[in-house]
Amino acid sequence: MVRLDSESKLADNIDLEFIYARPDEKYSVLVYLLRNVIEFEDSEEQTIVFVATKYHVEYLSKLLTELEKAY
Repeated sequence: MVRLDSESKLADNIDLEFIYARPDEKYSVLVYLLRNVIEFEDSEEQTIVFVATKYHVEYLSKLLTELEKAY
């Protein structure tokens, strides 16, 4: 578990990345990153994706589930 303290300091073992994309390309960029850049196989690292609302969480969950079925 990684803890962020109230002073907004990041733990030493966290890599923080900001990626800017046009609004109409955000989901495409995320899918590209998950497939081609972020390594999941044989890795203990985790990735956290922040979204704005519960609707976005549900949409992203459905999108990634459907894409996983396609591959």
